[in-house]
Amino acid sequence: MLKKMMGIPRKPPMNDNFDYITVNMMLPLGGDIICLVSYQSEGHLFSIPSAIKKLTLLEGNCYNKTLFSTNLTLSNISVSSSGTIWAVDNYGHLHSSKPTLNGEKRYKELETTSFALDWSFQSLPEGMPVCIIGEDDDLWIATYEGDLIHYNGKDFTMYPGIEMPIRFKEVDGQYFLMGYRGQLMQCIDGHWESIRFDSSVPADLPINDLTSLNGRLIAVSSLGFILSQQDDATFSLMLSVPRISWFGCDTLQGVVYLAGGKHGAYKLVKGGVVSIKHKDPMVGVKVIGNEVMFLLASTLHGEFVRYKPFDKGRWGLMKTSIQVE
Repeated sequence: MLKKMMGIPRKPPMNDNFDYITVNMMLPLGGDIICLVSYQSEGHLFSIPSAIKKLTLLEGNCYNKTLFSTNLTLSNISVSSSGTIWAVDNYGHLHSSKPTLNGEKRYKELETTSFALDWSFQSLPEGMPVCIIGEDDDLWIATYEGDLIHYNGKDFTMYPGIEMPIRFKEVDGQYFLMGYRGQLMQCIDGHWESIRFDSSVPADLPINDLTSLNGRLIAVSSLGFILSQQDDATFSLMLSVPRISWFGCDTLQGVVYLAGGKHGAYKLVKGGVVSIKHKDPMVGVKVIGNEVMFLLASTLHGEFVRYKPFDKGRWGLMKTSIQVE
């Protein structure tokens, strides 16, 4: 009955028909990129098949290889400093690219296919995991219900966190957790502490992403606000552009790049923002090397936009749907 209600597909997605492919996340691994891709078809509304791919970017091309796929939605991925890929799915399983997990299932419907590496999995103690970050023996997992699960490579420990978290991010070597209702936390010496906002910041503001500029933290919200951390560690309002939903931000060589939803890509300049590409709806941004990758809303071919600010400002539309072994 549960499977029918949630629309769980019985097989991983690689040979199935699909309506949209979305690149949800990108992380660097050596000279390549690890990305999380989801496949959406009519009828699969809750549990959307997912895959983890390795991308190799060449001039004007994007070669990719699928490393792992599952019939459940992978909520988030992380890559440790040792190169281990970690992932969580929306049914409460932890996945690893190393054979170190015990193989326990929370739901028997889970199906996986490993195309490379020695993948393993096990169930988490409780809750629906939303995001993950950390090292092989120091992982943090945030759940929809508001728990932080710590994994030391052997045991799980529960801590209070943020209800309905949005994402983890490492900025300047520090871990941050962002959420709705004006919630932002930082991990300090293994303990998570809340960061405050001053009276200039509207209450209940979602914090969608975080970066730093000249040693000062910058946060963005889908409600059009850009915030800056002050000397006393509180955040205050830097800029308000109500017509633009800021879904992401990242910094490359002193320039903050912004994903502005249906309004496209921007960069932050003194006193305001400047549009650099208006054509495509940008829902995320990630700096990798000397390039800026803008993630798009649902596309037909798993596309993302590649921007080279130091190579004549070149733009390129990359597709992840063509499998190259």
